[in-house]
Amino acid sequence: MRSETPRTDDDKKNPSATDPADAREGRDKDVVVRNVRVTNEDGRVIYRGDVDLTPTLERIDRGIRLRFSHDGSVFENREKRLPIEARGYYHEFVHATPDDNGPGGQRLVIGRKGEVYYTPDHYRTFRRVQ
Repeated sequence: MRSETPRTDDDKKNPSATDPADAREGRDKDVVVRNVRVTNEDGRVIYRGDVDLTPTLERIDRGIRLRFSHDGSVFENREKRLPIEARGYYHEFVHATPDDNGPGGQRLVIGRKGEVYYTPDHYRTFRRVQ
C-alpha cells in the first residue's frame, strides 16, 4: 500500500489539491450494480437490468475523460443527497448510456477518500457502490 501524500497548508485550503490516486487505493476491480432502472432527464425509463461500472472506473483510473465538459468536474452536491463535505471533495464522471448521443443520466460520483456513488437517474437517487 502506498503511503499518503503529505499535504501542505495550501492543500487544506483547496480540498481538490490531493492526489487523485489516493482515492483509488483499495478500490474493488469489478463493480456491477444489480436491478437498475436508468432514466433520462425527463424521468422516462430507458433501461432496466444490471449495470457494469467496471469499464468506467478503469477509465477514470487511467485518467481518460469523455468529451463531455463535466466529466471529471467538481460535483457540488447541491441537492445534499450525499454526505456533506467541503467543495471539491466530490468529482463526477459520466457512465455512458448505450444508444444515447449525449452523456445520459448515469454518473459516478467519487469522493476524495475513495467512496464511489452511482446515480442512474441524473442525481435523483444514489447508491454507494464502494
